[in-house]
Amino acid sequence: MATATLSQKGQIVIPAAIRTRAGLTAATVSKWSTETVARSSSGVCPAIPSSHSWAPMVEENRCWPHCSTNGVLKTTVAEAYFLDAYAVLALLGGEPGAEATARFLEQPHAHFFISAINVGEVYYILLRLRGEAAAAAAEAALYAHPKLEVVAADRDRIRRAGEIKAESGLSFANAFAAALSLELGAILVTGDPEFRQLEARGLLVHWLPGTSHPLGRS
Repeated sequence: MATATLSQKGQIVIPAAIRTRAGLTAATVSKWSTETVARSSSGVCPAIPSSHSWAPMVEENRCWPHCSTNGVLKTTVAEAYFLDAYAVLALLGGEPGAEATARFLEQPHAHFFISAINVGEVYYILLRLRGEAAAAAAEAALYAHPKLEVVAADRDRIRRAGEIKAESGLSFANAFAAALSLELGAILVTGDPEFRQLEARGLLVHWLPGTSHPLGRS
């Protein structure tokens, strides 16, 4: 079941399946809610207008997340993308997919996720190929990026990734990327052909150009 999620940075992420069914785009959503500031004299945040098709996703008369005690509401509805290690390494290595990945990161109404497992994948590949300093710098940049949320690998996510690996034969790191993309309703940004088998099962993928693994990854 596709459900909306609240990111750690106060953004409401609507899964692609819900956006498609409701006819929502980043442009139409932004007309009402992107960077909207509403005030209530009673100090209580206003309810979501019932005229909006996606209002049922949040209980009526409940405050929206990112609402302060003085009644100021500031919320962002974002297009959700998931970066795997392929996309990050392409960007760092100046590969064919680097320009496309950089353009994604510049989108004003987009929010990006990466699994902590995939951060570890980037780290160990750079550690092996470029040394500790380069690996540590990349890791720090991923955690500090204002539009990128690193998602922890909890027990349920580990189990879901394990199920995908058992069924598909994906690498364990790729299984995490697929599992989290499906959980969040996010579009996976990658150039790794290993994911093609999951498109028929509902995984949404934006394919980066290029056929070889970045930084000589095997």
